Amino acid sequence: LREIWQALKRRKKLSGVVAGTVIALTGAIAVYQRAFNPVFRGSFALLITDPISNNSLKRSAKAADGTLFEQLALNTTNNNIPTLIEVLQSPLLLGPIAKKFNINENFLASRINITTGGVTRKEADGVLKVSLTSRNPQADQPLLESISQAYLEASLKQRQQRVTDGITFLNKQAPSLQDRVDAIQSELAEFRRRHSLLEPIAEGASLKQREAELSGQILSLEAERSRLKRVRLEIAGGSLSARGFQEAISTGGAFGGRGQGLAVSDADQSLLQQLIQVETELAEARSTYQPTSSMVQSLQARLDQLQPLLRSHQLEAVDAALSLNAGRLTTAREQETALNQEFLEKPELIKQYEALQSRLTLAQENLAGLVRARETFQLESAQQSVPWQVIDPPEINLNPIKPSVPRYLAFGMMFGVVAGASAGLLRDRLDHVFHNPHEVKEGLGLPLIGNVPHVEFFQGVRDDKRFLLQELDNSFTQENGSTE
Repeated sequence: LREIWQALKRRKKLSGVVAGTVIALTGAIAVYQRAFNPVFRGSFALLITDPISNNSLKRSAKAADGTLFEQLALNTTNNNIPTLIEVLQSPLLLGPIAKKFNINENFLASRINITTGGVTRKEADGVLKVSLTSRNPQADQPLLESISQAYLEASLKQRQQRVTDGITFLNKQAPSLQDRVDAIQSELAEFRRRHSLLEPIAEGASLKQREAELSGQILSLEAERSRLKRVRLEIAGGSLSARGFQEAISTGGAFGGRGQGLAVSDADQSLLQQLIQVETELAEARSTYQPTSSMVQSLQARLDQLQPLLRSHQLEAVDAALSLNAGRLTTAREQETALNQEFLEKPELIKQYEALQSRLTLAQENLAGLVRARETFQLESAQQSVPWQVIDPPEINLNPIKPSVPRYLAFGMMFGVVAGASAGLLRDRLDHVFHNPHEVKEGLGLPLIGNVPHVEFFQGVRDDKRFLLQELDNSFTQENGSTE
């Protein structure tokens, strides 16, 4: 580095001249280009997504009913911005514009630059910034406007094409979904006919309610049977009076005595009334007459005559009631068993029915979603609104972006310094002169015995034909004189 620095110091004039020339030339080129060949930039901004509402065709999966079919019909995913930019710069869109303005489409594509984000929000993927380089702002302003209009028309055309393709797709899917709904409905009707069911769940609840009612009836019949057995024991033991038997007939539990079969015929009822009357008269007579009186004995004899006959009839009535109770109890238990058996079959039928019902509900929802999606697409097809929006109008800035004089000067200074240093080093390398003893030693490859140093006093002696002894004498005289 020291040798390089020494070389640059020796060739500083050459390095300075070369650096200055490069800087001046670069500045002249910058001034010339800016004055006679400037480059301008025009731009506009497109809003390709709606940040406020959700009215675009690409709805999210949670937005509305029928979204699945809309997504399938649209055949779209999230915005692929790089692909979209490639399409916007492709000959497919730029070809007609290039033909209209009589320029090459590849050259036009090279002049267009598309980036995402706005001025303040670089992460705004829903905004496209389109810029166009120009050397003639007045002539290229219509070109920039045509590009923005072409992009808007392309977005509308693409939207309408997707809607049309979506409607075609939905129309193809509708018959198969309708056939599926009809098939499941037929299968459900056959299931109901085969098992004689309308609503297995409701009928299962009804069976459970009937089973509970039968259980209550069985408990009532068993209680009534216990009561009838107790009445029979009392009749057989003679402890049940005629009035008590009358009460047993009139009170028969929850279903009534006559409802349980404990009843007597009209003749027996007349006999019972006579016995009750005799018992009443005997009680009155005993309160009035002596036990040995003819009245009391006559009534007692009448009572003894009626009691065996009535007891026989009472036992027959109770036995008949017990027999009827046994039959009803058997019937109720058989019905309960049948209901239990029928109810045990219900869970499997309910499972099959719910599976069919779920399939039918899903198929109907899919069909309804398809119908809603098709209606939505038909409404979208009728609309002519452009899905994209220009939020920054196309305009060419009249301040040139190229060439940048400060940038050119900075580049010229950097390149000038490098060029000057390179020229100085090259010139020093091509100069076959030893500048110090070290270079002599390295250049010759021999040991250095001695060297004559450079004395500035002797510089130019031969060229100027100077007399060195006289100059030395004068120099010595001046030095001594100044010393005295």
